Amino acid sequence: MKTGMGAVSSLWVAMAVLFPQSGMSVEAGAPGTPELKEVQRVTSEHLMSVTSVAPSNDGKFLYAAAFNSHVVSAFKRDPETGQLELIQGSQVPELQTAVSVRLSPDNRYASASAFSANAVSLFKRDAETGHLTWLTAARQGEDGNEGLTFAIDANFSADSRFLYTACSTGIGVFQVGDDKLTFVQSQTADGQLKGLRAVVVSPDGGTVYAAGSGSNTIGVLRRDAETGKLEVSQILTDGKDGVESLAGAFRIAVTADGKHIYVSSGRFSGDQAVTVFEKQQDGKLQLLEAHVNGEGDFSGFEGGNSIAISPDEKQVCVVASVSDRLVRFRRDPQSGKLTFIGSQVVGEVAKPGAAGLCFSPDGKFLYVADENSSSIVVYQQP
Repeated sequence: MKTGMGAVSSLWVAMAVLFPQSGMSVEAGAPGTPELKEVQRVTSEHLMSVTSVAPSNDGKFLYAAAFNSHVVSAFKRDPETGQLELIQGSQVPELQTAVSVRLSPDNRYASASAFSANAVSLFKRDAETGHLTWLTAARQGEDGNEGLTFAIDANFSADSRFLYTACSTGIGVFQVGDDKLTFVQSQTADGQLKGLRAVVVSPDGGTVYAAGSGSNTIGVLRRDAETGKLEVSQILTDGKDGVESLAGAFRIAVTADGKHIYVSSGRFSGDQAVTVFEKQQDGKLQLLEAHVNGEGDFSGFEGGNSIAISPDEKQVCVVASVSDRLVRFRRDPQSGKLTFIGSQVVGEVAKPGAAGLCFSPDGKFLYVADENSSSIVVYQQP
């Protein structure tokens, strides 16, 4: 991730500039696999070093966080064409280096994590207009808050009542109520969750998963639905118990039934890999398979970053920031195993490039945040 600060001349003047479709190459994969069609490329001063994109549940809006413009942007989305129109850019001091944006499952709120500010912001979302209104922020060390040092990610519980942060020392737990954040707990797993880059709550709300890039670990934590507090159930560590692909563990995706967990690794260092786990009856994870760059026909994956499961759960897509590629797998819904089907350059090659990723709710489009291109690239599924 680039850490230099970009000057923004006028955040409210810049509007989206659209680029025509460009040619894209596809790496080796399943014979006859069609590449994804680029339908739009949106750039703006709001999107300087954009790393995160998130759609609203109704598919009408999309949100993005860009850390060199310190802005969380809102876009109106055309459900038929997938194309975006910039409608709002939010900038407050607490968004200094905002690196992720997430929506609550009830779509009433949004969170934004900002690593330089050591803070996570809470926004109220207008479902009709798509606009965000900044409400408050929790800052490291204020009001007893913890779990916010170099905050990188923050995700809501399934019932939207709690927010879980990923920071350099572990997870922070905050209750969401009365349009504010109240600190509940800091969970460090006795130092085993260092350099967290992602925190994800299982769809059933019973488990929280965390990716520790600094500790080469995946944390599996039981969640109390009433208090929101977390208790360590399992720590998976690279190089132990047959797991050899978690060095630099970075992002996590979980299936709707909570049975399969997918982990990408390698954004800054470590393994360039996608690892698949299966949840056991006791809640712990068991290694199912690992796809490592350069092994077999899996290639084009350097700098593993965001990972997403398609709404029909038949695909898993991952972006690689160093090689600036969108990597695609076919998923077996029964076994959870993946088959590599190809990769393609995202827009024009940038280093670092592809960083954030999401599907549209209907699965027809993919949105990729292309970091050093300061753009969002929109793809249509074949």
